[in-house]
Amino acid sequence: MPKIKSSGNKFVESLPGGNSVWEFNQSQKQILCKLCIITMDYSSSNIKYRAEQHINSGKHKAHLTISSAPKQSLLSFASSSNNSENLYFNDLSLAMLRSNIPLHKVENENFRSFLEKYTLKKTPSESTLRKNYLPKEYNRIVDSIKQKVEGKNIYLMVDEATDPQGRFIVAILIGVLDENPIQPYLFDLVQVTETNNVSISQIINNTMTSICNGQIKYDKLKLVVTDGASYMLKACRNLKMMYEDLIHVTCVAHGFQRIAELVRTQHPKIDLFISLMKKTLIKCSRRKKEFVDSTNLPLPPQPVITRWATWIDACFYYCQHFDIVKSFIYNLDHTESASISKLHELLQDEDIPQQLAFIDVNFKILSTTITKLQGQLSLVESIGLVDNVIADLKIEPYKSKLAQVLKNNPDYEKMKAFSQILSGNLVEGHFNPNVVSGMQYAPIVSADVERCFSKMGQLLSPQRQRLTCDSVKMHMIVAWNNDL
Repeated sequence: MPKIKSSGNKFVESLPGGNSVWEFNQSQKQILCKLCIITMDYSSSNIKYRAEQHINSGKHKAHLTISSAPKQSLLSFASSSNNSENLYFNDLSLAMLRSNIPLHKVENENFRSFLEKYTLKKTPSESTLRKNYLPKEYNRIVDSIKQKVEGKNIYLMVDEATDPQGRFIVAILIGVLDENPIQPYLFDLVQVTETNNVSISQIINNTMTSICNGQIKYDKLKLVVTDGASYMLKACRNLKMMYEDLIHVTCVAHGFQRIAELVRTQHPKIDLFISLMKKTLIKCSRRKKEFVDSTNLPLPPQPVITRWATWIDACFYYCQHFDIVKSFIYNLDHTESASISKLHELLQDEDIPQQLAFIDVNFKILSTTITKLQGQLSLVESIGLVDNVIADLKIEPYKSKLAQVLKNNPDYEKMKAFSQILSGNLVEGHFNPNVVSGMQYAPIVSADVERCFSKMGQLLSPQRQRLTCDSVKMHMIVAWNNDL
């Protein structure tokens, strides 16, 4: 045995780099390249040939170049240790998931060689990250969320959307009351075959069961924030029979968007104008360039009806730059397209500039308030913003519409009472002081769940349509909860 040890060490010393690059392990009879983390069986009859082949490989030469620059500690045989390797694999998968880099990119030869060149570690395969490290990180984050909310009063944000594959997905976000405002945790994404009050109630109960490790604590769920869909309203009415302290609020920003929609429907000429402008510029790169060069303005906003206040914002733009935009349109050949021809006719209507001015003066507060409500505010600040809109919006039918929207919000008046108490004002009624103080940073909008769906849309790009719902859930929960 001593003879084998001596010959193994001598063989290592004879290789380029000697003991600083190579190591002989007596017990396993293996030779380790400490630069590339590659082992070779010393007892093999062709060990000399294998060593020469590895020394002449591009991988070894690249690692040798890096290691010979500034001094750097090389991994010993013991450090081919699984702990170091596992930590690197875990951190690599976490960085890729939270940067929305598909895991299969580790199979790209250029990306792999870059990682190995600068980390001096072997790169795992896509299947290793997907099967071993993604589930591991997902389970760790879910357990961490449970620990964060254990024994505390919580709120849920619940909403449903259709993903690019046409699947109905319900998102559940959890936040802790009694704390400073922080982004709620994404706890679950559930695929449902049908969206109704029964499925929503079941999902909320399942969430509470999971959080409480199998036994629901009905007194801990204090608030649920949803949109104003009828099945959400019915689901929460049913849940109040079990959760006695439950308060249900529909998203106030959604309510303001309904006012913005009323503004749009009440001004069909402006709606047509914005639509024609979008058609004129959106599909023609030449016209876009002409617009920017001739007007020295940024391109007009392109409203999306389902995105809060984007149509209103487009009105503000056209009101501010109406004469410049009008001049640009008149300089275009009206025979070039139907949209340009219609714009030439529409811009002769005197109602267009007057209606733009009316919208600009009376509804700018809707856009600014929706934006502010998406920030992390106290309940007093949020209710104060809503009160400002109520006081400012005095024109019919918009005033009556806003009043109706807030009236249909199930427990908005109760949240408003909490706000008044927290501001130092006395109100009629009996209130639990512990519940009231816990609502200091309670949300009244569901902007975070909308951001979650937007992030899911980025994940499910046209090139990644084969992800299963379980994979989407794990990807999203790891990516969203990036502070855990």
